[in-house]
Amino acid sequence: MSVILIVGGASGSGGTLARHMRDKGDSVVIADPAATECMAGGPRGRLFAMDCDLLDPQSPDKILAFCHQQTGPPDGLFINMNRSSEAPLNEWNATLFDCDLLANLTMPFLFARAVALDMQKRRRGAIVLTSSTAGVNGSAGKAPFHAAKAAMSGLTKALADELGPYNIRVNCLLPGWINSPFGRPDKQGMPAIPLGRLGEMDDVAAAAAFLFAEPYIHGTDLVVDGGFTAAGTRQTHNNSVTI
Repeated sequence: MSVILIVGGASGSGGTLARHMRDKGDSVVIADPAATECMAGGPRGRLFAMDCDLLDPQSPDKILAFCHQQTGPPDGLFINMNRSSEAPLNEWNATLFDCDLLANLTMPFLFARAVALDMQKRRRGAIVLTSSTAGVNGSAGKAPFHAAKAAMSGLTKALADELGPYNIRVNCLLPGWINSPFGRPDKQGMPAIPLGRLGEMDDVAAAAAFLFAEPYIHGTDLVVDGGFTAAGTRQTHNNSVTI
């Protein structure tokens, strides 16, 4: 049995992964602004919730302390944070740009850093970061979002190189179009997915569980998009898809 910390796990793929890991016997800590509310009325079992502001730089240490008190130190960390603002180029400024970077890059780094330093003491662990196929594509009006998601792949590789000697694995998930409120293509976009369907949150959760389980997969990106990225230029030029 392991302890899994899920940052941004009150809903979406984070919530789905939380239930999946609990059902296989792990203890799961969910850190999210709505963690307690989301779990109300449902079976908890080995699920533990902490309501917190994920954009507060002090939250990583607070959440880690909560884990130690409730379940013991985390063996696995899944970071599932997203913020996507949209505006024409002339409306962006440094403050707005930094808001997107804080949610999509800076805070994921601070969470990974805090947990990795804790894992180093035990010389074991696994970290799964979440990026997006937006990190390998682009769309007008969302420059900070695309830039941050692209940077997550570089962050993954840098952490993997530094933490590998401590037997701490670091990998990155790149979901494509997932059936969730955060992103759905218009009708024109559906043909751009070679498998012909949207991904489900179970697809992302299963990929994350796979990365937690496989002991020799380290420092890589795992794309979960039904072939969307593989379709290349067809996805944008023929179908006008934006992420």
